Amino acid sequence: MKNPTSTTRVVIDTPRITRLRKNLLGAAIVQALACGSGALHAANITVTSVADAVANDGNCTLREAIQA
Repeated sequence: MKNPTSTTRVVIDTPRITRLRKNLLGAAIVQALACGSGALHAANITVTSVADAVANDGNCTLREAIQA
């Protein structure tokens, strides 16, 4: 029968946990870089008209620029 006042001691392998944390952090960084690389593209679009219409007239309205 166990003594009710005794405690169980848990030994944690610190180097193994540290290595696991480093590996998980490295994997998270690689995944973040791989997933975020497609969202870095941008373009400059010059708005040349204050009209609020979408037409193929050679002018670029704000609405056309946002939809592009």
